[in-house]
Parts: sequence; structure tokens; C-alpha cells
Amino acid sequence: MKISEIYNDEKFNILTTQISSMWESGFPYNLKRKINGNRGKINIDAINSIKEARNLYHWRYSVKPENDNVSFKIKGNSFEDSMAVLSYAKELIISNNNFKNEDLIKEGTRLIFQWGGVYKAGNRKKTNDNNYSLKNDYAEVDRYWKEILAGKHFDLSDNFNFESNAGFTKVYSLILEDFIIYDSRVSVALAYLIEKILGHGIPDYLKLFIPPSYAYGDAKNKRAVNPIFKPTNSNKKRHFYSNIISNLILKSVHNNIKQKAVSTSLRDIEAALFMIGYDIRE
Repeated sequence: MKISEIYNDEKFNILTTQISSMWESGFPYNLKRKINGNRGKINIDAINSIKEARNLYHWRYSVKPENDNVSFKIKGNSFEDSMAVLSYAKELIISNNNFKNEDLIKEGTRLIFQWGGVYKAGNRKKTNDNNYSLKNDYAEVDRYWKEILAGKHFDLSDNFNFESNAGFTKVYSLILEDFIIYDSRVSVALAYLIEKILGHGIPDYLKLFIPPSYAYGDAKNKRAVNPIFKPTNSNKKRHFYSNIISNLILKSVHNNIKQKAVSTSLRDIEAALFMIGYDIRE
């Protein structure tokens, strides 16, 4: 499918219009969840707007920058703290639309993974392998995303070499235009809203694939997600496809919201969904 086909779909426009209308007020769902874990403790029984969820943003991170002379907090939990870390990491990877050298790219990527709590397993290996080129991967994903924005057809059969998972999406959100983080929390929040708004009339392309999604602080107890939203199962095609669809949803929502709330950013909306999807129970 193409972006133009999605933007012209009636169900897509119903979905994005209703999500947009909940930004300032009128969030009708009782999430019935309790955020309580080793990265922070926040108890929320209900929110009255999606914006309220954004204002409650809390992510307790800890990073180990390779340069001791940094201006950001190496430990923090606020939205502003996180943005300072990510801004620094982005400058290590790309500047003026040009990718830096491989060493700096890997340094920036390691920092992003540490911030996001995903510096492990395959993600860690790629940033420490001298024979692996993240620069080539990032150039490919940049080219592929620009082609999609320009109207290229995309689907689950597309072949690409770059990785796509809950770790690398955090990097792509910094180096690509209008690209959001698509991790377990954001995906669960979007799936929740899609189901609530569209009910049984969800078109196939909006049946997102969900990254590994566990209850906060308890890896044995998964968040509640309707089984129509299948897992990614470490399939990078499923993940990137769902990331694309999610980008289109939130970009459309952002275009609607900023007509009244000019200062609202795409990152604000993503952060709100992060909070909503932290620990959804029903």
C-alpha cells in the first residue's frame, strides 16, 4: 500500500480524528493500571486527556557516556532529562543530514540503547562489532523511509538489511523525519485506542504487530492486548511495517492537534502514549 491510500481511508480518519479530540479533554477510558516498578512509581487510576498522560511522563534512565564532559544528567526521569540525552546522542550520529563516522555513530547508538534500557543481546553486539557497519544500516533505512514518504508502495514482503526492533526504533526516531519510537508501550497504547475507537471494524493494515509486551516490573505477566494484534516475534519486517503505520497515525493526529495547540510536538504525543501503554490492564 501507499501512504496516500491510508490517508484517504475512512477508518483511518475516524481513528485519528477521535484520538486528536482526546488531547485536551474527553479521554473516555478508565485504564485501571498501576505503574510501579524499579524505574519509578506512579499510580494513576484515570486520566482525563491524552495531554495529561504526557504531563505525567516518567522514565528513570541511567547512561554511561564515553565523554565525561557532558551537560546532560547521566541519571534522570523527566521528559526534559531524556530529551537532553537524546539530543546529544543524535549529534554523535548525524549532523546537517550527514552521518558521522562509524565510531561516533556507534557511540551515539550505545547511549540511546542505554537510555532506553535495551543495551543488551543483539543490540549490544552490533554496536561493539568492528566489522559491522551501522552507518550503512542507517543510510539504508533513511533511503527506504524517504522513498515511502515520496509515495513508494510498502508491505510486509519488502526486503531490507537494517534491523527493526524496540531498540533501533529509538535511533530511527532521531535520525528520520516524522518517525516515532515504536516499542511495547507505545504499541500497546495504540492497539488499545484502535480497538476502543474502531471496535470490530478494524481494517487489516491497522492490526499492528506488538513487540514483546510485559507488565511493568513483572516479566511473567503480560499487558492486556486483544489477540487480533499479533506479536512481532522478533520479525523486523513486522516491526518496521507497524512502525510505519504508527508514524502515519501519530503524524495525522499531530497535524490535527497543532491547529489549536501549536507548541505540541510529535514527541509529546509519543510520550503520552508511552505513559498510557506502560501497564494497561484491560
